[in-house]
Amino acid sequence: MTIVAEQYQHVIGVDTHAQTHTYAILNAGTGRTAGSATFPTHAAGLARAVTWIQRRSAGKVLVAIEGTGSYGAKLTRTRRAEGIAVCDVRPPRRASRTGKGKSDEIDAVAAAGTALASEAEALAAPRADGIRSALRVLLVARRAIDSRRTGDRNLLTALLRSFDLGIDARKPLTDAQVRAVAAWRARRDDDTPTRTIRAEARRLAASVLDLTRQMEDNHAALTSHVSELARFTGPSCPPSRTAIGTGSATSKARGPLGLSGWPA
Repeated sequence: MTIVAEQYQHVIGVDTHAQTHTYAILNAGTGRTAGSATFPTHAAGLARAVTWIQRRSAGKVLVAIEGTGSYGAKLTRTRRAEGIAVCDVRPPRRASRTGKGKSDEIDAVAAAGTALASEAEALAAPRADGIRSALRVLLVARRAIDSRRTGDRNLLTALLRSFDLGIDARKPLTDAQVRAVAAWRARRDDDTPTRTIRAEARRLAASVLDLTRQMEDNHAALTSHVSELARFTGPSCPPSRTAIGTGSATSKARGPLGLSGWPA
């Protein structure tokens, strides 16, 4: 096994956030911090960070990013596109911060230290543009679809319980009942209010069926990606982060539905 210090001259730890990233440079041979700085996350800020790193490091460089699948996704893509080695690391545990407090610089140094203490073959290759990102997108979409379907089904049940439309809705609606309502057609003998109420019931039932099909398609895509991920046998950075949505990817995400936003 090759240790990181034998393969790289410097390790750059990055503590990522929505508006800024904090960088810390460690000398791989001595473990000493060669510098730290914070830069904005926009394109100009990332370019400034690269210039800063180049001026303070030499030889082969490894970038250890905390949150490659969330706030660090753009940084991960740009560094990899430049041919720079990147690995994914977990945020430091609270116990490891005892007596040190919480600061972005401390976390950036800890990210670099985690990578430096690992064997080179065990570094986690980030998947910001790969299977895990696709799974996160599908899971967010699934929650949204399921929420809409539940809402429409509840509205349909309430409507059928409020008006006598020939459907026994005293118990939760069955799938067969939903399909029956979705198949309704306009009746000539209905007055205008009844025609309107039946049309709304039909719309809600059709929506439930459509959203159910979307859920099925979503499940099929999830199953395919999970199977693909299971076949992936590449190394993982200790502790392992093969589970979806674990570690920094979710602990840093604070946006709607638990994500900081779609990968840019």
